[in-house]
Amino acid sequence: EATFNSLFIYPFLEAVNTWLKESEDWCKAVFRHGEALLISMNKQLKTIPSYKEDNHDYLADGIIKLYGLKNIEIFLFETSDCFGSINKSKIAFDHHKGFFGALTMLKNSILSHHGK
Repeated sequence: EATFNSLFIYPFLEAVNTWLKESEDWCKAVFRHGEALLISMNKQLKTIPSYKEDNHDYLADGIIKLYGLKNIEIFLFETSDCFGSINKSKIAFDHHKGFFGALTMLKNSILSHHGK
């Protein structure tokens, strides 16, 4: 998984991030890879009383964040498993993890723009 990401995926996402920074200088885009902390998930979990004391963090395989636009996370990358793997439980887990991560990013973006 890590080798696949570093050889094929991360260079592409770095190029996307570079294009984003060059075309829209105000956005201050940053690509973080390899166990990147998803702040949106932590913000949402801290609003739930049973998770206030929990020290678990959501770590994604990659995130693109716009520091020039209220620190909004706009891209989440999760690798399901290594190429050719048939471990369906790992693949399903990563798909669900990515889905809920994307939902929290969307919710955090809406809340940050509407001030709630």
